Amino acid sequence: MAVSLPLVALGYNKKKGVIITTLTGLVEPIGALLGLVAVSLFYPILPVVMGFAAGAMLFVISEEIIPKTQSKGKARYATFAVIGVCCHDAPGQYGKLKKVWIIGLN
Repeated sequence: MAVSLPLVALGYNKKKGVIITTLTGLVEPIGALLGLVAVSLFYPILPVVMGFAAGAMLFVISEEIIPKTQSKGKARYATFAVIGVCCHDAPGQYGKLKKVWIIGLN
C-alpha cells in the first residue's frame, strides 16, 4: 500500500498500481538471498567487519552530531554521553566477539 496509494494518487489506474507494487516486492527475496550468501562467505571475518562498521558510526557521531550539540552549549553532556556509551558497551561487545571467534574456530 505504501507504493500503490501514491501511484494511484499520481493518476495511475489501480491495476497498474498493484502490478508495480508486486514487482517492487519481488526484488526483496533476491536481496535477502544475496545477503545470506554474503554473510555465509564472510562469516569468519564478520566480527572484524562489524567492528569497522561500529567505528564508522562513531566517526559519524563525532563529526556530525557532537559538534551540533556543542554549538548549542551542551558540549560536556555530549562528550560524557559518548564516553558512557563506549564504556558501557565495550565489555559486552568484547564478550560477544570472543564467543563468535571461539565458535568460528571450532
